[in-house]
Amino acid sequence: LVLEWGRLAPFPANATNVIIETEGSSLTRSFCASFVATEQDIQDWIKYSPGFNEVVSEKLSDSKVWYSIVPGSGANKAEVTIDNILNKVEIYVSWG
Repeated sequence: LVLEWGRLAPFPANATNVIIETEGSSLTRSFCASFVATEQDIQDWIKYSPGFNEVVSEKLSDSKVWYSIVPGSGANKAEVTIDNILNKVEIYVSWG
Protein backbone atom coordinates (compact mmCIF):
# COMPACT_ATOMS: atom_id res chain seq x y z
CA LEU A 1 0.00 0.00 0.00
CA VAL A 2 2.92 2.37 0.57
CA LEU A 3 3.81 2.18 -3.10
CA GLU A 4 0.20 2.24 -4.33
CA TRP A 5 -0.93 5.16 -2.16
CA GLY A 6 2.25 7.12 -2.88
CA ARG A 7 2.23 6.24 -6.57
CA LEU A 8 5.83 5.11 -6.12
CA ALA A 9 8.09 2.66 -7.92
CA PRO A 10 9.30 -0.43 -6.04
CA PHE A 11 12.16 0.28 -3.67
CA PRO A 12 15.60 -0.07 -5.30
CA ALA A 13 16.87 -3.65 -5.35
CA ASN A 14 20.01 -2.62 -3.47
CA ALA A 15 18.16 -0.60 -0.81
CA THR A 16 19.21 -1.25 2.78
CA ASN A 17 17.68 -0.50 6.17
CA VAL A 18 14.19 -0.95 4.72
CA ILE A 19 11.56 -0.29 7.40
CA ILE A 20 7.76 -0.18 7.05
CA GLU A 21 5.58 0.65 10.05
CA THR A 22 1.78 0.70 10.27
CA GLU A 23 -0.26 3.18 12.30
CA GLY A 24 -3.95 3.85 12.79
CA SER A 25 -7.21 2.15 13.67
CA SER A 26 -10.14 0.55 11.87
CA LEU A 27 -11.14 4.01 10.59
CA THR A 28 -7.71 5.29 9.58
CA ARG A 29 -4.54 3.73 8.30
CA SER A 30 -1.10 5.17 7.70
CA PHE A 31 2.32 3.82 6.85
CA CYS A 32 5.79 5.17 7.53
CA ALA A 33 8.50 3.64 5.39
CA SER A 34 12.17 4.37 4.87
CA PHE A 35 15.19 3.01 3.07
CA VAL A 36 18.80 3.90 2.30
CA ALA A 37 20.20 3.62 -1.21
CA THR A 38 22.88 5.10 -3.43
CA GLU A 39 22.31 8.55 -4.88
CA GLN A 40 21.89 7.03 -8.36
CA ASP A 41 19.40 4.42 -7.12
CA ILE A 42 17.34 7.16 -5.47
CA GLN A 43 17.39 9.29 -8.62
CA ASP A 44 16.27 6.28 -10.70
CA TRP A 45 13.54 5.51 -8.16
CA ILE A 46 12.25 9.09 -8.43
CA LYS A 47 12.37 8.89 -12.24
CA TYR A 48 10.24 5.71 -12.29
CA SER A 49 7.77 6.82 -9.59
CA PRO A 50 4.63 8.28 -11.21
CA GLY A 51 3.85 10.26 -8.06
CA PHE A 52 6.84 12.50 -8.69
CA ASN A 53 5.25 13.73 -11.95
CA GLU A 54 2.76 15.82 -9.93
CA VAL A 55 4.73 16.96 -6.93
CA VAL A 56 5.23 20.02 -4.76
CA SER A 57 8.65 20.20 -3.15
CA GLU A 58 10.23 22.25 -0.41
CA LYS A 59 13.87 22.43 0.61
CA LEU A 60 13.98 21.77 4.36
CA SER A 61 17.74 22.19 4.80
CA ASP A 62 20.95 21.95 2.80
CA SER A 63 20.54 18.19 2.68
CA LYS A 64 16.78 17.50 2.94
CA VAL A 65 13.97 17.97 0.44
CA TRP A 66 10.31 17.28 1.22
CA TYR A 67 7.84 16.27 -1.51
CA SER A 68 4.05 16.38 -1.31
CA ILE A 69 2.67 13.84 -3.78
CA VAL A 70 -0.87 13.55 -5.11
CA PRO A 71 -1.87 10.25 -3.46
CA GLY A 72 -3.40 7.29 -5.26
CA SER A 73 -6.12 4.72 -4.58
CA GLY A 74 -8.21 6.90 -2.29
CA ALA A 75 -5.42 7.83 0.11
CA ASN A 76 -5.54 11.37 1.48
CA LYS A 77 -1.84 12.06 1.99
CA ALA A 78 1.49 11.05 0.48
CA GLU A 79 4.82 12.63 1.40
CA VAL A 80 8.46 11.78 0.73
CA THR A 81 11.49 13.32 2.42
CA ILE A 82 14.93 12.67 0.97
CA ASP A 83 18.15 13.33 2.84
CA ASN A 84 20.83 13.76 0.18
CA ILE A 85 23.72 13.42 2.64
CA LEU A 86 22.54 10.20 4.31
CA ASN A 87 20.93 8.93 1.05
CA LYS A 88 17.84 8.14 3.11
CA VAL A 89 14.27 8.20 1.83
CA GLU A 90 11.35 8.56 4.26
CA ILE A 91 7.78 8.00 3.09
CA TYR A 92 4.49 8.75 4.82
CA VAL A 93 1.11 7.78 3.33
CA SER A 94 -2.32 7.78 4.94
CA TRP A 95 -5.95 6.96 4.32
CA GLY A 96 -8.99 7.90 6.33
